[in-house]
Amino acid sequence: AGVEGCAALAESLKVNETLTELNLSSNGLGDEGCEILAEMLKYNTALTDLKISRNAISAAGYQKLVDGFKHNKTLAHLKLTGSQICVLGCKALAEIFRLGRLRSMNMSGDRIGDDGCKALGE
Repeated sequence: AGVEGCAALAESLKVNETLTELNLSSNGLGDEGCEILAEMLKYNTALTDLKISRNAISAAGYQKLVDGFKHNKTLAHLKLTGSQICVLGCKALAEIFRLGRLRSMNMSGDRIGDDGCKALGE
């Protein structure tokens, strides 16, 4: 799908009322794709499960995603496996925990280490 495909899909998902699960893993989304998804999350009221594993996203991209998640009331499951998330990315994602709406986040294979775990727990 890439960033272009993600943009087209995200535009339609802003008004989606039926699709509840979206898997965009291994699609080369990067930070730009996260920014697009974040904007979609501000409007989407149906999506409960988002999978964006293995997409070369930096801490800045995760922060954009978190910013969109703050406006979303339905997303409950986030899968980020094999994404090699850095400590700053973990710090950004920790904001999602503090909102108390996420029911599961899968980060298996991310090698976040002790510092990443600490950042998630802060």
